[in-house]
Amino acid sequence: MEIVKNMQLSLPAARRRGPLDFPLRRLPPRPADPDPATVTPGAFRSPSGATGIGQNGSVYTCKGPGQDRWRR
Repeated sequence: MEIVKNMQLSLPAARRRGPLDFPLRRLPPRPADPDPATVTPGAFRSPSGATGIGQNGSVYTCKGPGQDRWRR
């Protein structure tokens, strides 16, 4: 078997294209960052530590004791 040294490969030149030979596929728009949830004070919730805003504008957090509920 011979070892070939300094072998150069001849690759075909890239084909030049016009602006685009095919239509672009558009991705759907990304949803906006979600706003904090509107919550009902005292309702059950999980996971613990989640936050939301009541209809009156107060900030509520999901916490216990016992089963987690929306509390101020």
